Amino acid sequence: MRLGGRAAGVLAALGLAVVASSCSSGPGPYGGVSVPPFRAGCGVARGTPPVPLYFSGAPEAHSLPFVSVCLDGHGAYPFLLDSGASASVVDVALADELGLPAVSPPKSQSPSPAVLGCLSTARRVSVQRWSVGAIPLAPQSVAVADLPGFGPSGAPAGVLGGDVLSRFGAVRVDFRAARMTVLAPEAAAPAHPSIVIGSASSPPPPLLVTSTPKAAATLEVLRSPDYALATATASFGGTRHAPFVVSTGARLSAVSTSASRSTLSGRSAASVDDVDVGCEGATATLESGPWTVSSVPQVPQPLAVESLAGGAVGVVGSDVLARFGAVVLDYRTGVLWLGSG
Repeated sequence: MRLGGRAAGVLAALGLAVVASSCSSGPGPYGGVSVPPFRAGCGVARGTPPVPLYFSGAPEAHSLPFVSVCLDGHGAYPFLLDSGASASVVDVALADELGLPAVSPPKSQSPSPAVLGCLSTARRVSVQRWSVGAIPLAPQSVAVADLPGFGPSGAPAGVLGGDVLSRFGAVRVDFRAARMTVLAPEAAAPAHPSIVIGSASSPPPPLLVTSTPKAAATLEVLRSPDYALATATASFGGTRHAPFVVSTGARLSAVSTSASRSTLSGRSAASVDDVDVGCEGATATLESGPWTVSSVPQVPQPLAVESLAGGAVGVVGSDVLARFGAVVLDYRTGVLWLGSG
């Protein structure tokens, strides 16, 4: 399928933006989020059993979701579940500790270093045997980065991103029941870049949407052999802005620094600590006023003003998604089902 201008530009940027957004707020390492204890162990099961989610606090308090990931029989380690990360990442300390072998960047990736928030890296390693929860994952190469607050000593050890999530076809993130459910076993990565333009007439996946959803937000799903990203359109005062990255790994929804003045006319809100990947300091917030995500009305709220990678204009974070209790991100049809039973 031929890509349109804006979609093609964003998809091309995936080669440079391994993590399109990891915005969050709060004091201390990675937004003051202390990863909660979780059951270790690397056993796998047949099929696709639900994957437990672990939160540092109540989901409605905008805490971040984590999943347990095993790497080559070691672990389990806490990985941030981030649909807004176009590709998965392993912390450099953990990669070195496990001796994960270095590999050349994939052919589809730009030879330039991959941008990770305020950090950059071109290094990748091979993972031959790994799993999320009890679901086995296919061998692949993953990016490695020195992420503040990340590592093997109880802090988040990496990010499970859109490259893996998209290969399940669709994923259900249930903030109330604290579990992730996938539609099908992991499929092979796509052979070529593609885009899916969502349609409101698409049916929800019956295995993941268990009752009539509250709303459906149409998306553009951008995929390449090594990266995947789901983006929405946000409207402020009747003016549409895109792309807004759908990110389960963002505690606070955001708008890019470059677009904030033309996007938001609301008053400034309190500043928050800026802990985008590798960043330090504080960032301002602006009141959103009335706004929508793909025509779905949202509660007025503060939005962080962030420097976003990959050409993103904004981020729809877990602060929005958790309000619906459970959401289903369907990479096949380009629909985000909100309040999905």
